[in-house]
Amino acid sequence: IEYLDPGDLLILNDTKVFGARLYARKERTGGGLELLLIRPIQDDTWVAMISGSYRIGQRILFEDESLGEIVGEGEKGQIYVKFHVGGDFSKWLDRVGKTPLPPYIKRSHTNGQQEKYDCLAYQTVYATVPGSIAAPTAGLHFTQPLLDQIRAKGIEVYRVTLHVGPGTFRPVRVSEI
Repeated sequence: IEYLDPGDLLILNDTKVFGARLYARKERTGGGLELLLIRPIQDDTWVAMISGSYRIGQRILFEDESLGEIVGEGEKGQIYVKFHVGGDFSKWLDRVGKTPLPPYIKRSHTNGQQEKYDCLAYQTVYATVPGSIAAPTAGLHFTQPLLDQIRAKGIEVYRVTLHVGPGTFRPVRVSEI
């Protein structure tokens, strides 16, 4: 708060991390896959990143036995996945999706309690608009009491929504940034 003066403007990114990480298995072989949803391109079809070998047309099963199908390939190693979840997709994703922590946070999502904690802790306190696959980490240190103090000091606070994409999860491929 000591770095801000009355009349200053603080802009907060109110994007919210959603359960974009999905664990699946191949329908025929049972081999494991991990998907990271990036954005929807139709009601039931998403652009995603995938770890593990796959083929176009491959059917995959999620932990609740819902079905997905890899229907195409996009740019930069991305794929298109069509979901057959029977019902409201966002509610399904709330149940089955996991918090997509970046690689520098070492965590295994085998513990349900840890997943609940990560879902809450890997958000800003002002996150309201679902759509990010990573938190805007520059805002993770803000607390509601600190934001109240900032406003009380006469500092204006505005919100924007900028969803964070897959760059956090991609390796750096250049020797000079």
